[in-house]
Amino acid sequence: MVRPRALIPDEPSALIEYRAYALARMGREAEAREILGVLEQRLKEGKPAELAISMVYIGLHEYDKAMDALERLNAGEGLDLEIFVDPCVKELRKLPRFQTLLEKAGMKADGKA
Repeated sequence: MVRPRALIPDEPSALIEYRAYALARMGREAEAREILGVLEQRLKEGKPAELAISMVYIGLHEYDKAMDALERLNAGEGLDLEIFVDPCVKELRKLPRFQTLLEKAGMKADGKA
């Protein structure tokens, strides 16, 4: 008999930014900021966390800080096309600063690179 794959990922912190996003939107800001602290520590350790950090800030409605994180990501690793489809990023897509970031990244707002 084949056992179904567990819904819990092998890495306990996988997708933690979405948990923080949800917590923030449910009004549990302190818990979301606690996760944000973990992600910021990862960044200090040289691990990529800019996209995850931006997701938490979006959940907290702190769009300028979310954009700061995305701009750091673009300056380093660069943006990924997932930015066009992730529903959490939808709130940023119409911001002039976001559009400028896409231009700097060589992307067009219609989803084409």
